Amino acid sequence: MQDKGVVDTAGQSIPAWLQGMIEKRRDDGAVVSVPVEGGVFRHPLTGQRVERLKGYIVGGRLKLFEPRFLYSLPPVELAGTSGPAQFCARVAGVLGDRLGQLGSLRDEISARGLAVDLQHDALLLRGENRVGPNLFRVAAWRPGQIVIEMVNGRELGHLPPGPRTLHLSRQPQQDYRQLVQLLALLSPTAAANEAESGEEEESVVELTEAVTEAELVPPNEHQAARDPLPLSLILSKLGSNVEVASTGGALRFSGSLKLVAGRYAFELEQVSGREVKGHFTTPSGNVVPVKLVLDEIMDMAQVIEDYLNGR
Repeated sequence: MQDKGVVDTAGQSIPAWLQGMIEKRRDDGAVVSVPVEGGVFRHPLTGQRVERLKGYIVGGRLKLFEPRFLYSLPPVELAGTSGPAQFCARVAGVLGDRLGQLGSLRDEISARGLAVDLQHDALLLRGENRVGPNLFRVAAWRPGQIVIEMVNGRELGHLPPGPRTLHLSRQPQQDYRQLVQLLALLSPTAAANEAESGEEEESVVELTEAVTEAELVPPNEHQAARDPLPLSLILSKLGSNVEVASTGGALRFSGSLKLVAGRYAFELEQVSGREVKGHFTTPSGNVVPVKLVLDEIMDMAQVIEDYLNGR
């Protein structure tokens, strides 16, 4: 007789075999830890044995987030699974398909004279290469696309992906020429940005330090306000629950987002115009510095998703 599952508090059906593996229940799902059974599960790069798969159940699917490299996989369907062994076999199948796709993509990139390797903590390819005077780093995870991440030491994460993406054709030599042209376009831009930003390229200042510095300014000294930011832009990019304050003429933003892996808190400060910098804190307590242009991101959730995916 087929198991119909058990309905949780969110009105979603969770297979009965998973009930004893629930670590935490939430209004919209549950966090579960599944032991690896039915075979040996190993890290595709290091060969290290994986003992458990941890993820978040929502909508009849399980989104894996531990080990971290599995976060890049799409949510795995739970329908039709009867136990850990069958579920692990399904995960292994999805992972095998993804690794096969990345292998084909690596061969395609190698044909353009570029070296990339699978990353330890994400299912994507990345590598540093040199063409002429330009030392650059590329990443790839979508079929037929290479994203340039760095040129001559200048990180390009503040730029939207489109202008720094090379779309591969069936002619490797043509793609190579387009890559050379793209690097030529990005290098002067990076140099110009370096000159304009000046001291802004220093390491991200912890906001607690920024607040302390602001207190040292004499009360009667006027500080010019930064460019105004539309409230609609702030809410659409940082969430409707974001808290906004002003310190020394600059806006400060604090808030939190609940994603699959847990809750992420962020603290940001306006640098100039629509550029902000600060950090977000992961559920495990890691502090990740960020520097963003609000017009160039989808939202804060996407920024964190890109970090989790190793981008």
